[in-house]
Amino acid sequence: MKSLKLYRGITVSEMEVDLVIQDIKTNGLYQNDKKQWGGFIWKNIKTEIDTLCNKENLTRDDTSPASIWIETKNGGHREYTEGELSICFADKMGAEYYATKHNVSKDKKMPLLITIDLDMENIAIDGRDFLYTVFGFIDPKDIEKTKRQTEKLKTIFGAKVEKYIEKIIEHPKSDKFAICDLVICDDEIIIEHSRNTEIIGGRYGTIFKSAFFGKIPISPEKIHNVEILKEYIPIKNPTITLNDILER
Repeated sequence: MKSLKLYRGITVSEMEVDLVIQDIKTNGLYQNDKKQWGGFIWKNIKTEIDTLCNKENLTRDDTSPASIWIETKNGGHREYTEGELSICFADKMGAEYYATKHNVSKDKKMPLLITIDLDMENIAIDGRDFLYTVFGFIDPKDIEKTKRQTEKLKTIFGAKVEKYIEKIIEHPKSDKFAICDLVICDDEIIIEHSRNTEIIGGRYGTIFKSAFFGKIPISPEKIHNVEILKEYIPIKNPTITLNDILER
């Protein structure tokens, strides 16, 4: 089974750094009440992509994890009844950015870089800071603009992404975000995205070359390395930004 090397950048307090490193090396990556990062849920539709892609009125009911509303005395909350609980990963440069800049706070200043090896079946693209925004603004009626957007997306996600943009045009009754849900689960696109060399400028000032969800728990055997980033790492300027791809 094919796997990918992924990177995760986190920032912890100086008092906790040794304990966090030891915990990751011993127990892997997981979620519990003591973790200060949340998880994200995606629906694994890898084996259904071709069937769903042919559906002319694709909706997010087809592609998003099912959930139920739980009533409580304070109102209520939604709980997922399916889906893959995951945490975020990136390319090495992107993970270094998150560890040394994006996640730094007054109490957390120690940057850690975690390197793992994860099976493809447990990986999806994290499109929240770039891809979903782009798909949401694709206008099938503006052919020239869509062509320009397609070419830029192909440099980041590979040639196959054009298939899903064509679906937006050919199946106007389909939800654009549901189509994007197909993209993030497409293994061919995942691999191409992992090879991307463009520096992406996403929402909230994020900077990365590739972004992924990795299903947890991740066993310690999958952890290659956990290291403290001691040297200053300059943040590179993006070569493709949301503004670049959304402008007319």
